[in-house]
Amino acid sequence: MTPIAEMPMDRVTKAEADAYNQWRQGYQQNWRWAFDPIALRLGVARQRLTADLSVMPLIWGTEYREFIRISGGSEFTPADGDRHDALGHFILAFDRESQPVREAGNFAG
Repeated sequence: MTPIAEMPMDRVTKAEADAYNQWRQGYQQNWRWAFDPIALRLGVARQRLTADLSVMPLIWGTEYREFIRISGGSEFTPADGDRHDALGHFILAFDRESQPVREAGNFAG
């Protein structure tokens, strides 16, 4: 499949333009104060290639809101987590004082 960015588009139909404008307006309405930063860090070492992909969804009006509430706005350093030779690595922070974590603790108790 050819990525849209590589397709020449000189003209679009009114329906295509309207659909895009509707999507764009809906997306921008969810941008309260930030955007979704995405970073990819590539590394080359002796007989090893590495990639570190970080996606930080910050649109509060979406399904990410619950993750934001649970994590309490935590930040990670590059040394955090269990660093081993896994194909993938996932880290999630829990704010013990957040309402969802307290509710889960009460339920478990």
